[in-house]
Amino acid sequence: MRFAFIAAYSLSAACALALELVWMRTMAAALGSTALANACVLGGFMAGLCAGSLAGAQLAARVSRPMRAFGLAQLAGAVAAFGPWALARAVPGLSLAAGTAAVMACAWPLGLAFALATQVRSADGSGKGGRPAVLYAADAAGATAGCLLTGLVLVERLGLLMSIVVAAGIKGLYGLTCLVAGGLDSYPHIERARSGRPPAVLLLAVAAQGAALLGAEAIWSRILPFVLFRGSTTYALTSMLAAVVGASSLGALWAGRCKPERAAVLASRSALLCCAGLCASLAGLLIAAPRPTGGALGASDLLVTLVLCGPASFFSGAVFAAACRACGEDPGGQQAGWLLGLNALGALLGSLGALLVAGALGLSGALMAFAGLPALGAVCISLGFGRQRQAALISCAACGLLLAGAGLAALGPVWADGLGPVVYYAEGPASTVAVVEEQPGVRRLYVDNIAVAGTDLAMQTDQKALAHLPLLLHGHARSVLTVGFGSGGTSYSLLLHLGLARVDCVEIEQAVLGAAKRMADARGGAVEIEDERFHLHLADARRFLQLGDRRYDVIVHDCTDLAYRGDASVYTRDFFRLVRARLAPGGLAAAWLPLRGQPPFRSLRAVAAGFADVFPHSALWVFDACPLHFGILCGSERPIAMDLDAVARRLDGSDALRADLAAVGLEDPARLAASIQLDDLSLRRWIEGATRHTDDRPVAEFWAAGESGADASTYDLLRALGPAVPALGATVRSDPGRAALARRIQARPWLLAGHAAWLDGREALARHLYIRALRIDPADALPRSLLGLRSEASGLERAIQDWMAGRAGRAVEQLAAIPGRGALRSLVEALALLDLARPAEAAELLGSLAAEVEPGLRGATAVALWRSRLPGWLGEPVGLLTSGGL
Repeated sequence: MRFAFIAAYSLSAACALALELVWMRTMAAALGSTALANACVLGGFMAGLCAGSLAGAQLAARVSRPMRAFGLAQLAGAVAAFGPWALARAVPGLSLAAGTAAVMACAWPLGLAFALATQVRSADGSGKGGRPAVLYAADAAGATAGCLLTGLVLVERLGLLMSIVVAAGIKGLYGLTCLVAGGLDSYPHIERARSGRPPAVLLLAVAAQGAALLGAEAIWSRILPFVLFRGSTTYALTSMLAAVVGASSLGALWAGRCKPERAAVLASRSALLCCAGLCASLAGLLIAAPRPTGGALGASDLLVTLVLCGPASFFSGAVFAAACRACGEDPGGQQAGWLLGLNALGALLGSLGALLVAGALGLSGALMAFAGLPALGAVCISLGFGRQRQAALISCAACGLLLAGAGLAALGPVWADGLGPVVYYAEGPASTVAVVEEQPGVRRLYVDNIAVAGTDLAMQTDQKALAHLPLLLHGHARSVLTVGFGSGGTSYSLLLHLGLARVDCVEIEQAVLGAAKRMADARGGAVEIEDERFHLHLADARRFLQLGDRRYDVIVHDCTDLAYRGDASVYTRDFFRLVRARLAPGGLAAAWLPLRGQPPFRSLRAVAAGFADVFPHSALWVFDACPLHFGILCGSERPIAMDLDAVARRLDGSDALRADLAAVGLEDPARLAASIQLDDLSLRRWIEGATRHTDDRPVAEFWAAGESGADASTYDLLRALGPAVPALGATVRSDPGRAALARRIQARPWLLAGHAAWLDGREALARHLYIRALRIDPADALPRSLLGLRSEASGLERAIQDWMAGRAGRAVEQLAAIPGRGALRSLVEALALLDLARPAEAAELLGSLAAEVEPGLRGATAVALWRSRLPGWLGEPVGLLTSGGL
């Protein structure tokens, strides 16, 4: 019976942690911020546990049927499980205070459980059945299972509401069983277990231990995604919590076997070892490096997390168990309730204090500050139990450990050095921001371990395209909302459209504004945007949309990675509904979409499906100006089409606008129109049968974290999508415009294939494919730019350009006027002669170059290879062309 009760209690603890994780996600959607949600739920949960444990301590000393009282507490917890979810759905714009109060009230019945369960075990007739350490270990073990099951399986497979139903159902069934069993038995024959309050030094020690461990968890949750899990906070947080509670369970089991007379000594030593574990954790974080893995969740990441977080957590659990044993052979529920209540109170203070301490001391300094708390608890226990010499030794050892830790903290954020030379670093309240100079003149802005802006061509295209495409599609927008400031590039580009009357920008992390000042080449630093039309709001986007009442003609938003932190929460179908609700009639929404992944691209299809559900007309745009890893989803109530004539007039009327687009190769209206990859019909065909990414079931963040795929995987997706949809919806009235659009559409597959080859490291093939695009569209300056060819040239360079543009006869004339006969000149002439159907002369030239080009490749073989356009041997001449610096 005792074993069955402990096993069921462990299952109940799993449900309690499952509810905590689900409440965090629920409150993130309601409050609009994962940082606020974590503070709300963690603070409210710990406050509720503290209040419940202290109430349970008083209740345990008075009840004669503790099993029945325990069953009622379980039933109350099952009913309260739905409280935060129902409140978040019923109250738009829920405040932080109201959310915290709701979580506290709903966690209060969960706090009753430990004290009452201890009293049940103490009164079960065994004489030594209490052992709170055993229950604490069972609690932690169940919490480990609940954390892993909920964080990795239930939320993804069932969603938030069904996860609550499962957890509440298990607690309710357990409560009914205990209620029936408690109604049958009472224990008048058993002497009431020890009551009263534990010694003050033990209460102080367990409170310090709770504060230290929860504060360390807050710091670990910030640093671990920086060095492990490919930046996925979903997997980092789940793995860290599992490591913490699992190790705490083992520590409690180990220490719970000690004799009561040795418990105080064990508690003080365990507290000192916990301090040492936190110092060692900092040392490990400073030398840890990202592990190469196909997905975000790798065995090496889990092992490193356990090594970093396990030792301190193990000895933290040992402190609590030893403190319980120090109260006597069989402490009752009242003493156990006091100990757990103070431990939860310390955890509450630690979780809230982590925000303040991290801001004042930095992440490393904060971790060392929390390491000092268990050392203080060790000293207090030794002094309280009359062991002055031991207290002196512990004090000396703790000082040595903390001095060593302070020395490690003085090294600074070493984990950021793996990104490159750091020119700016700031630790904000919710995230870490760094600016890294990857090469001279190229800087990137990182939030935690994820690049969000940069001065390189791909990042610049990201920022400028997100600004210009939706405004050019809309045609007459007057107001714009942009989500995310980053380096300020998107805001800067938006303000180049003089027709705009207002640009609102929402940014959640203030430290990003300081980093933007260091992104000089990215433009639009926080102090550089002084346009009176621009309004910056430090807020969360979801919260801003929920509480505001202004409507916008265009809303654009950007994320860093679907697997990172709460970014996927602004890509749910529910968020897109908020966006649509804030659009003016005829408005347009644009969402930057990372296209990295692997077949069948479940995360991308889940996001696109939710987007298409909200907007009657949707389209996906992918640009071919350079190798990129993103697309832009556009949605509106009206059909989406680009008016090339209107776009051309806008660009002709604004030199600044044209120059901004020209910087990323997108100044050509025909290229913009030809960049539609999926129109509304083909997009809906692609997402048919896809699971929707929603607030209740946020599948994209799980799937994206598990998908491997670098930037080159974008072109795997494009190949899977098939040929791009011709820009049939584009409006173009002039014959030259229609001809230019047709050529851009025809050349686009060759450009995309060239980008894929370039990212794959096959530069010769990429250049061959760019040449093919140039031969299709000689008037297009883009492939010429990609090949490094100047627009003006002379001599051999001009002849080469003539041949590449399809003017073989003119190239031969140019070459004939050049004195001498070099290898490159002969090769180009041979290729031109092949185009002129003069294979005998070409074969003679190729034969003379056999040693330099490719032995044995001449005559009819050369003609056949060239005519079939096989890139295998053309890669060599193309390599010669580019190595010539043309």
